[in-house]
Amino acid sequence: MLHYVMRTRQSVILDDALAQNPFSADEYICQKLARSVLCLPLVKQSKLIGVLYLENKLAAHVFTPARISVLELLASQAAISLENARLYNDLREREARIRRLVDSNIIGIVIWDVQGRIIDANEAFLDIVGYTREDLVSGRLGWTELTPDEWRDADDQALAELKTFGTVQPREKEYFRKDGSRVPILIARALFEWKQDEGVAFVLDMTDRKRAEEMLRASEQRYRHLFEQMPIAMWQVNGRGIADLFAGLRAAGVTDLGTYLDQDPDFLLRLMDALIVEEVNEHAIKMFGAKDRNQLLGPSGFFWQRRPHTFRRAMESRFRGLPTFQEETKFVTLDGREIDVLFTAARLESIGERGIGLGGAIDITDRIRAQERLQQVQADFAHAARLSVLGEIAASIAHEVNQPLAAMRTNGETGLRWLDRPEPNIPKARELMRRILNDAGRAADIIARIRAMATGRAPQQAALALHDVIAESMLFLRHELQSEGVSVSLDLAPALPYVTGDRTQLNQVVVNLVINAVQAMVQSETERRSIFIRTELSGPATVCCVIEDSGPGIDPTHLPHLFICRSIIEAHDGHIQADNESALGGARVSFALPAN
Repeated sequence: MLHYVMRTRQSVILDDALAQNPFSADEYICQKLARSVLCLPLVKQSKLIGVLYLENKLAAHVFTPARISVLELLASQAAISLENARLYNDLREREARIRRLVDSNIIGIVIWDVQGRIIDANEAFLDIVGYTREDLVSGRLGWTELTPDEWRDADDQALAELKTFGTVQPREKEYFRKDGSRVPILIARALFEWKQDEGVAFVLDMTDRKRAEEMLRASEQRYRHLFEQMPIAMWQVNGRGIADLFAGLRAAGVTDLGTYLDQDPDFLLRLMDALIVEEVNEHAIKMFGAKDRNQLLGPSGFFWQRRPHTFRRAMESRFRGLPTFQEETKFVTLDGREIDVLFTAARLESIGERGIGLGGAIDITDRIRAQERLQQVQADFAHAARLSVLGEIAASIAHEVNQPLAAMRTNGETGLRWLDRPEPNIPKARELMRRILNDAGRAADIIARIRAMATGRAPQQAALALHDVIAESMLFLRHELQSEGVSVSLDLAPALPYVTGDRTQLNQVVVNLVINAVQAMVQSETERRSIFIRTELSGPATVCCVIEDSGPGIDPTHLPHLFICRSIIEAHDGHIQADNESALGGARVSFALPAN
């Protein structure tokens, strides 16, 4: 029955509910055993507000026409009362939500009128303009007085739009604070529908944003000033294309860019085209011989035409996520010059989402040429020093050469006698020929070592066993040591790693240091002339050689030789030091080289 009334909005009267009727099967009526039933819809302006249900269990025909007329009148009034109650409840809830918004002070909220008065405002707005609640209540606060003169025209335009459309888009302006300072704000306004001369405004303090914008502008100016005034060539690149290509590779499962470029070399050209030069400074224009900056803007392939492998290594570094890359390389200028540069690339993490990066280059052509000249001077100096050493050990050289030559002569004469016998002894002669060949090889090796020291050839880097270098040097000096009565003890550490160096130059170091020790002991007439040479592994990647003697200590006249040794050792990325702390009582010189 209830659903029927709600659906049809028609009244239902059952004079005797126990008699047969259209709702006899209604479960509720059957259970309650009602006799008289009335169900009226409460309708206001065709809108169902509720339903009035009345029943009597004692008598039938209770709801007479007179009673029904009264009930219908009451039902009409009840519908109006219920609707008004609902509207008032909705209004209270809406006002409560608005009050919560106002009191939350998340944003400044102002109730104002078109005459310029501020009717009400929350604490957030009062804090923005620096006024108190007492100032607001006293009526001393008006939005027209808060507005500087230069913003009045904009306010008049906004008010005209409000009267036409009811709302205006948020816009920036300024208000005077109570202390006379100004505060930048963002304000949105709307008129009330029920009262067209009043409205609400939402006010946001823009001080922090303006300060941040000013700091950003200052930072941009500083960056621009540094970019232009840095005494090196710099260019700004847009690497978003690079980032997209890298993202595609990673999505395809590529983890090693170097391996991928080996399989697809043309991809390097795509990377060059994807890296766009957006800006260059004056030093870059001058260094590359450009007439204007536009000649250097665009895809970056121009920079890498001579050294594409530098670009490749830079891209591999970036693919691995490294923030910077640096390498000495060569660039070709627009006028065809080839220059040596120290190239540096960096990604700007703070604006990494824009793909911005910086490239820089320092022209080191003069430095490279100076280094080449210095190396040539050092090589000439070392060559002269080697010749000086050869002169000092000429007797040893002659003895070393004479020994195999004398043996060759003796073996040759003996061989001839074996062959001149009535029955030539061929096996004996053959054995003597082998000895002659061995002695000839010894003589050739000695001459080769002398020639290497006497020839001013360029250094040749190779993996060397330091023990072999020491053994060769001792063989070279054997006669000198014997003639001067110097005993040499060796303590060579087993299984030393190789070092990278030039064999002749390292031989020169060992020979120079030993000759210095011999001369010091001879000149000081040291009775017990001893030299102790030992090697050790100093740290996991450093091979060290220590030479000690029993002489008087380091003589200042030997410093030039030590200088040559220092130049050679430092050219091998090592270091050398000397003192008079030898366990034998004399000088101690040690040098260290990086292990291979």
